[in-house]
Amino acid sequence: MDQAVRKARLLEESTGKTFTFLTVTNKGAAALNRAWVEQAFPGAAAMLAAGKGLPGDPAYGEEQLWFEAGMRVRLTQNLDKDRGFVNGAVGTIQSVLRKDVFVLKTNSNILLLVHPIWQKGRQFMPVTYGYATTIRRAQGATLELIGIRFDRKLADNGYAYVAVSRARRRVDVYHIGSIRRTDWRPVGEDDRGLGTSELTIRSMSDSEQPESEEPTSRSDPSMSQSPESEDEPEDMDMDETSQGDPEDMDRDESDQEEASRSESEVDACHGSPIVAADTAGLFT
Repeated sequence: MDQAVRKARLLEESTGKTFTFLTVTNKGAAALNRAWVEQAFPGAAAMLAAGKGLPGDPAYGEEQLWFEAGMRVRLTQNLDKDRGFVNGAVGTIQSVLRKDVFVLKTNSNILLLVHPIWQKGRQFMPVTYGYATTIRRAQGATLELIGIRFDRKLADNGYAYVAVSRARRRVDVYHIGSIRRTDWRPVGEDDRGLGTSELTIRSMSDSEQPESEEPTSRSDPSMSQSPESEDEPEDMDMDETSQGDPEDMDRDESDQEEASRSESEVDACHGSPIVAADTAGLFT
């Protein structure tokens, strides 16, 4: 995970585009957000490690948050739609007035004052870190660079389609870990006998709702890419990479079954090889 975050940060620096991780579960998104903060904001990470953070939105699986200028955060509540304080809006912290009050500039160039709120007897900050979110919450959003991580053994039908369709171009879609056929099941009847007539995504959290984000502008399309290939590397070693597009999922049966059995966590990226601590996978 740490290496995937490191590669994502390098992609942001080299392309000028915003990278967003997409996961199946709240827990997976929270872990990636925390990993990003630990790398980019060590001071904030130290405060979190010391237990001095503030409670985040309980619906997002974040236990504690600490804020610094320059951090990317995502609003989690519809508190003032007329002024742009809406669930799913992403922005950058401009200044921290005190540890629980800061000024946020959204991607729509709206300045908002963010502070704790009370809801159902609980006080929390109505934001989460904005480096990762769940696939379900990303529905309807257009993102510049995305990294998909299927962090549940069996994702529901349609998750992969929703995830990859958040980007406009194939080369802007990255995949973390081994490619498993079960992660790319289309909408419709599955092996459990469940049928759907339209895209239906079930969430690990009943309170999770799709976000409504404004489309982001696209930058220069030139960026580091791995060669276009329809063949999966035979040996997914430390420096092997591959494109993570649904069209590339039609592979040899034995290879797919082997990938499906792989539950080890993998942190690697396409474009340029990196070394994973334990094993290697795909970030395409």
